[in-house]
Amino acid sequence: MTVKPQLHAQPAQALQPTSIAIAAEGFEPGATVTISSHLTDDAGVEWRAHGVFVADKSGRIDLTSAPSEEGTFTGVAP
Repeated sequence: MTVKPQLHAQPAQALQPTSIAIAAEGFEPGATVTISSHLTDDAGVEWRAHGVFVADKSGRIDLTSAPSEEGTFTGVAP
């Protein structure tokens, strides 16, 4: 059985400064995965970020606890 990677965000919609819990699953354990975001705000300013993560033994990455190894930020930044 093949599992496709999935991205989950809770809540699905939120205004700042509401925290959003983000997790990804469906990867091979130990896989290196880049997760990126892009937003254009109401003033037309573009915001981008990306981090490189390592999937845990179940093939999951929980951004509230998994550190970014490299990218536009490192460490845990939920």
